[in-house]
Amino acid sequence: MFATLAPGFFSKSDRELRKEVRRLSLLAKEVRNRAVLTKHTHRIVFNIQKEVVTFTIEEAQGKVLLDDPEERLKFLTSKKNFTEAELEEYQKNNPFKPVERFSKDGPMRLMSELTIKQIELQGIKEKFTDGEVEIYFMPEGFVELASIQVQTRDESLKWTLVTSPLVGRMDIFEGLLNLDTIEDRK
Repeated sequence: MFATLAPGFFSKSDRELRKEVRRLSLLAKEVRNRAVLTKHTHRIVFNIQKEVVTFTIEEAQGKVLLDDPEERLKFLTSKKNFTEAELEEYQKNNPFKPVERFSKDGPMRLMSELTIKQIELQGIKEKFTDGEVEIYFMPEGFVELASIQVQTRDESLKWTLVTSPLVGRMDIFEGLLNLDTIEDRK
């Protein structure tokens, strides 16, 4: 009897999990508004690991141009294998710094019952399932088109969060959708 009831005692309710997904959506809106108000480029940096997903909000002074999608993909892929020295050099030259308001206690964490299945960025063919991935918010209010597939670890609940480039909001869809599928629905 305990084995049947125990999972219910330790898992979060569906309502709490949905609230966490909405929190991500609202965070994106707040980051976009902050980018417009400060006139600085912002980004949400997701660090997808097997056991935990963390994310930080970072900003760079002024407008930062994004690399060509193929160059960006090469960099994101190579960054996974940086040596300690290469990582230190990257951090030293990185114009992005954590925003104190969001990072005073370190990176934010996604609820342990949730994970990110994949992140998809417009123009980049690869879908990211681990490591660091950034979504950019520009000072003019433009947000990089991206989809974030979030699901419970047992895969019983699934959502896709999609940034809206022109208005900066993040829409939530039930189920796991790719950018191509979402574009076809519009």
